[in-house]
Amino acid sequence: MIMRPLLYAVAIVSSQFFLFLIMKLLLQDNTGIPPQGENELAEDYSRLQSSEPVELNIVGLILARGGSKGIKKKNLMKIGNITLVGRSLRAIHEFGRFSSVWVSTDSVEIAGEAKAHGALIHWRSKESATDTAPSILGVQDFLSHHTDINIIGLIQCTSPFLTATFLTEAYDLMLQGDYDSVFSATRKFDLRWEENAGSVPPLYREVYDICSPTSDSVDKEVFTKLLVKSELPSQTLSSIWELVVEPKQSSLSRSSLYKALALVAWAQQGKQPTAKLLENFSGEELPTPELGDLAELKHYTHQVKRTLNPTNLGLCYPDICQLDTIEVDLVPEKKGLFLKHVEYQVSSKRFSSLVRRRYNDFVALHELLLGRFPYRLIPKLPPKRIVGGDAHFIEERRKSLKRWLTLVARHPAFNSDPLLNFFLTYNGPDVQHKIREVFRRVPDEFTTSELAEKAKDLVPPDTHMEFANSRDQIRIILHGISRLKQIADLLALRAHGYAADMSELGAQLSSLAAEPHGSSNWATGGNKVWAEMKKGFHIISKEFNLLSSKALQQAVREEEEVCEKLNLLLDVLIAHRELCDRHEKGVLQDHAKALSKMLALKKRQMQGVIRGTDAESVEQLENKMMEQESVIANVELRNAFSLHCLHMETQLVHAHLEILASVLSTLVAVQIRGHSELAQVWELIQPTIVKCLPDKHQQANGDV
Repeated sequence: MIMRPLLYAVAIVSSQFFLFLIMKLLLQDNTGIPPQGENELAEDYSRLQSSEPVELNIVGLILARGGSKGIKKKNLMKIGNITLVGRSLRAIHEFGRFSSVWVSTDSVEIAGEAKAHGALIHWRSKESATDTAPSILGVQDFLSHHTDINIIGLIQCTSPFLTATFLTEAYDLMLQGDYDSVFSATRKFDLRWEENAGSVPPLYREVYDICSPTSDSVDKEVFTKLLVKSELPSQTLSSIWELVVEPKQSSLSRSSLYKALALVAWAQQGKQPTAKLLENFSGEELPTPELGDLAELKHYTHQVKRTLNPTNLGLCYPDICQLDTIEVDLVPEKKGLFLKHVEYQVSSKRFSSLVRRRYNDFVALHELLLGRFPYRLIPKLPPKRIVGGDAHFIEERRKSLKRWLTLVARHPAFNSDPLLNFFLTYNGPDVQHKIREVFRRVPDEFTTSELAEKAKDLVPPDTHMEFANSRDQIRIILHGISRLKQIADLLALRAHGYAADMSELGAQLSSLAAEPHGSSNWATGGNKVWAEMKKGFHIISKEFNLLSSKALQQAVREEEEVCEKLNLLLDVLIAHRELCDRHEKGVLQDHAKALSKMLALKKRQMQGVIRGTDAESVEQLENKMMEQESVIANVELRNAFSLHCLHMETQLVHAHLEILASVLSTLVAVQIRGHSELAQVWELIQPTIVKCLPDKHQQANGDV
């Protein structure tokens, strides 16, 4: 077999193959092949294989039926004002080495077009001209009427880019080489498994989407991290690697990744990964491997993506949400102890950590982030109330701290920084002082960034104009979202008011039911309506309490699912406004601080005072700073880097704007649910009132 990466297919099939077909057809009663003995066929075969010169009858054949369904009269479609049949015949005639050229068809129009281009016509049988008949059946039909042919060149007229050069190459290979057949093909590594047929599990596609965010292939480093997730022995992983990875290729195709996933799953089942496992697979669905949480892998692939294209954030809001999930809860007050401060329990899904933090610990992290990342979105912390603080204030501050830390933990630039890692995982005492001690010498982002030296290349010429436009746009968006937040707060406030009103209504009915005075005949004149109504009030009041409960639930949903999301979006928008303000003040002050840190570091090195007392990550950052000393001294590069960061942070803001779509969807769902629940309670109240209170007829007539 000769494989050639062409965009069309042309097959030249040897006489050995077709003589076998003739022999096979000879054994059938309805072939229509002229009688010919097996010995005679064998002699023909031997003569063709011998070294004696033989005059071979080599013909060109095009199969072109007229009943195409996908595209009507497909073979007569024109490209460059020439039909597909005509283009193929023109290439064949230019080639000029076939004994004769035939078009096998069942269409008068196609036959006329073929004759106009100098081809002979074979009228194709009905059986070989159906839309399900394979090409080989058409060739068999042709050979049954032309038994003197030794070799056929089968040309597809739906390959309009066929040239005489390729026909010549195939022809020479067929006659001069020891080949049974010669055909062209496109080299592809796709699996033969049909995804639509259900053979590929959904996890395979999910993993592929994660591992190849920027292209159709999977980077080898990403693939290595994926294999490690399987927790298989290194020897087994090496075997899988050798089976699916091409040594000279820098990446893997989709099919190679799927093969690897199948082999991993089989290896986890205790089977030895081999190529035969794939070759012999005949099940309905490939096995699904155990790979654990893929969030870390997804984060890594996004880092690779940003490295390849640093001017494109490449993240949507769901991607950002997957970077981490933060919870901030109040630590329950222990009975009998007097707490002088509020303590929070902070958890991170990414680090699987659970730590306790005070408000001042958040303050320390905020200060260090501003020093480390001066050109990034850093939201404001909620205020600290010096004297006490009621329960409402403490709860609102807890919510604000959760939003703040969520935005920090999900920021693409902060997410992998040692500073954040320390805050979310350190379990020692006195966090605020310890974190300052460890990270006080950490240089800013520009000082250590690999992008610093090429910062000018990352800033488009129209950046200042785009910055002004986007800043104005985000200012307008901030104003609109602020107003929406006010409306959402009013909705929640009204729901609280409604709940309070229904509770008060029920309480008043209960009070009326408990009214202590009897109903004397002197007062009522024998009318017992009030006495009967008092009995009903007691029952009805319970229903109004249920209304109050449902309205309160509605208010809580509006606060937690609508207002809090809007607060999160507002925090991002306000952080962008403050970042723009910082940018306008310039970078000279940051530049002076960086040079000061550089001088201090050099002084410590000269004095030999740098020891292993601080975190190793801090020393690594300082080493980077020393490596980029010349870059750090260039204030123009720092200014360009700040513009680049501002560009990325603006893209980050736009990614967060998707929150608004979620808010509106949630608002509708919350309102539908709330009003439906209230309507159901009102419907329950109605028959109770009818049952427990006198009807209008009785009231009008005073008849009890």
